[in-house]
Amino acid sequence: MFFEEFPVTVVRKRIKNMYLRIAGRNLEVRVSAPVGMPDSVIREFVLSRMDWIRERKNLLAEKTAALWQNYCQGDCYSLWGKKYKLKLNHSPLEKKVSITGDFITLHLDEKAPLSCRKKILDEFLRTELLEKLRELAPRCEELVGVSAGEYKIRDMKTRWGSCNIVDKRICLNLRLSAKPVECLKYVIIHELLHLVVANHGKKFHDCMDKLYPGWRCLKKIWL
Repeated sequence: MFFEEFPVTVVRKRIKNMYLRIAGRNLEVRVSAPVGMPDSVIREFVLSRMDWIRERKNLLAEKTAALWQNYCQGDCYSLWGKKYKLKLNHSPLEKKVSITGDFITLHLDEKAPLSCRKKILDEFLRTELLEKLRELAPRCEELVGVSAGEYKIRDMKTRWGSCNIVDKRICLNLRLSAKPVECLKYVIIHELLHLVVANHGKKFHDCMDKLYPGWRCLKKIWL
């Protein structure tokens, strides 16, 4: 079964409900459907989950790419939507990251293990994200009309952000630093809005439309 963005493999089984999953290195979209289920119903089911499929495919693609990265010369990394190539500068006295032109340079001892390379790069990305957060958070809070009690940055596997309504604590995914700044702004507004509307129902989406027109297009393209 073909859709505009990707094909979907449909497997009919002796089951009562439909199930959707994304599997394999190629991130194939697969649907298990009851025997005799009309194609039109399956198509409608897939279309209803399209936002989730896009988000999940993007997350899995980044996770898969990270597994293949060895933090070696020539690896490709993104920062605020721009791609850079990694250069290694063997320097026993320095542990830092710098950017020049289209290159991210990692300065560290030649014998440093991969875990050390990852730690230094992650700290650099954390610093970048914190700087953008300090700039954007006050404006986003003024827009939404609420303030977070605390912001945290974590290397999350399945979410771009989360909100603890009780503690008013918002967590942001470290990997947002790879996306354009507008994506970070969207996630901050999204999570702040949960302090006003807890769920993702119609009221939440209506509020998002007023606060950040065009957020749906941004989410489809980048998140």
